[in-house]
Amino acid sequence: MAEKKRINVNFFNIESQEDGVFMTLSEKLSTLFESGMDYGFFETKSREIMFKLFESFEVNSYPAYLFGLIKEKSSWPVWYDRNGELSEVPLNSGTLGDITYGLALPQDRLILTASGTAGKGAFTEFLRWLADDSTVILDPVFIGDAYNKIQNWEVFRKFEISVEAPTADFVDTVLTSESGREFGSIMGTLEGLKMDITVSMGNTKGSMSAPQLKALLGGIISDNYAKKLTITGKGFEDEASESIDVMSAKLKYSADVAVSKTYLSPDEARTAFLEGYYNNQQYLVKD
Repeated sequence: MAEKKRINVNFFNIESQEDGVFMTLSEKLSTLFESGMDYGFFETKSREIMFKLFESFEVNSYPAYLFGLIKEKSSWPVWYDRNGELSEVPLNSGTLGDITYGLALPQDRLILTASGTAGKGAFTEFLRWLADDSTVILDPVFIGDAYNKIQNWEVFRKFEISVEAPTADFVDTVLTSESGREFGSIMGTLEGLKMDITVSMGNTKGSMSAPQLKALLGGIISDNYAKKLTITGKGFEDEASESIDVMSAKLKYSADVAVSKTYLSPDEARTAFLEGYYNNQQYLVKD
């Protein structure tokens, strides 16, 4: 009997300095599907990851590509080998791994990712490798103008962040990022797994360094590891201060999907992605 499982869907804009990257991504993915090359391996900073292409279908009359990134791990649920075979039970030979699904929508300049251990960094590296474009980045999709409002502030009164290291992937995704090294080094030195930091002006008038805070904020958002990130500030000194919970402003969606195996299947992942996409089109479809 299938068991209901909550699948968290994340939404990212694909950005690049190369104008033709979206056409390139679509052409590369289409070529791989048509040629039957439905799997392969690419290198990240710290490990080799396998990609597996599952399905191409249309979303709003444009091609979408369902795929998975598979990382080696020491426990269940996915077993895979170098011939692209994937199973929930051991093959004749292979390696234990974990699969994280993605849905690429080049026309919308979007990628959706589901629950899994391959984080934003791994998906960024895959798209860079696929498009042969080192400038590709993934930026979270925000609801409303919360992030843009902060970027227009000139007075910053308080900065609050919470960072957690729940898995070994923290080392891969945070300690290798420019902004994360500062926080990760403190946690590593003290051998802790959770850190809450508040930096403020206290009762003194004035502002923290606006350029430095904006740069740090951009790095944290891009690297996507903070569990909590609240900024208090205002446009100019005579205004009342406002606190914005940046992480709550990120678009996210949870789908309850009937999972029949010990790991999420491609069909089940597609269900979660399409539910999340069609329920949030107002934030996703470009004019």
